[in-house]
Amino acid sequence: MATGASEVLLVNPINFVKFRMQRPEWGYSGMLDAIQTIYRTEGLPAFWKGAGAVFVRNTICNGGMVGGYKFLGHFFVRKVCWGPRTNIYQRMLPRENVKSCRL
Repeated sequence: MATGASEVLLVNPINFVKFRMQRPEWGYSGMLDAIQTIYRTEGLPAFWKGAGAVFVRNTICNGGMVGGYKFLGHFFVRKVCWGPRTNIYQRMLPRENVKSCRL
């Protein structure tokens, strides 16, 4: 949830300006012009329009990624050993799920 919230707070204003600039009817001459015009006409909160929907989407997606990562870690790890023959995919799994053994 924290990653979704931090992305909304930091990235949503940039995405908002980008979306506005992509629409020709707004007629901005550049990024600074877009930022100044939006700030002047709509105020600072305008940069976070739609942030609630983005936050909900990010929370669901990030929760699914973390939950899927934990599930797959428990599902696929049987007798994985850490050692010189450990491949890159085994090293990406949570270390607490990996049993140590001799190679």
